[in-house]
Amino acid sequence: MSLSFGGLLPHFVPMLIDAGLDPVSAGRIAGEIGLAVIVSRVVVGLLLDRVFAPRVAIAMCLVGATGGLTMFLSGAARDATGSYSAALIASSVGLVLTCAGFLALPRYPPAGSLS
Repeated sequence: MSLSFGGLLPHFVPMLIDAGLDPVSAGRIAGEIGLAVIVSRVVVGLLLDRVFAPRVAIAMCLVGATGGLTMFLSGAARDATGSYSAALIASSVGLVLTCAGFLALPRYPPAGSLS
């Protein structure tokens, strides 16, 4: 999920501008995304309180590294085709596959059964 979103993040403002939004509005929206990043850092902090920290750190680094490769491929797709359509389709497929993965997760055990 993070890969599909994060890989396109650096291209979000140019995509909005390509779609006809003025640069100021596109920048404002990018600022709102910045607030979402702050919230995600709080969530990661909460995870660090509950999950073995090296595992969380490794997962975050792998997501970031893979997202960077996706940010590069998204830009290359834009340069090659003149459009972000291929990158958006690939990200959408990634999100659908993520949803399938979520559906495959087991249910939580009933409350109190872990005691």
